[in-house]
Amino acid sequence: MDTPKAYFVIRSDLELNPAKLAVQIGHGTDMIWQHQMVDQASFKTWLSPEQGDRRKIVLKVNSFEKLTSLKEKLISNGFYCFDIVDSGYNFVEAYTQTGIVIFPTAVESKVIKRLRIL
Repeated sequence: MDTPKAYFVIRSDLELNPAKLAVQIGHGTDMIWQHQMVDQASFKTWLSPEQGDRRKIVLKVNSFEKLTSLKEKLISNGFYCFDIVDSGYNFVEAYTQTGIVIFPTAVESKVIKRLRIL
C-alpha cells in the first residue's frame, strides 16, 4: 500500500494570498479531524508518524464549476470529500467555497493525478 495522503483542492480563480491559502488548508485539516474515520485503514496510517506522516498535497482547479464536477467524480469513485468554506471575515465573501478536502487515502486516482499543484 502506498503512503496515504490528504489532498486539498483549492480554487485558483479566487487568487488567494499565501496567508489566506494557509488558512484554507487549516479549514480542510479541521474537517479531517471533525470527521475522523478511525475504521478506515488509510486514515489510521495517515495519522502514524512512522507510516503516513500526515502528508498533505495542495492542488488547484480554475473555477467553482470544475471544483463541483471534480467532487462529484471523486465521490462516485468512493472517495470521502468535504467542502472547504470560508467565513468571509476578509478577502472573500462569507460562505465562499474555496476548495475541497479529499480525506487521507493511499488509493491512486486518475482524476486526482490530472490536477496541478498549486
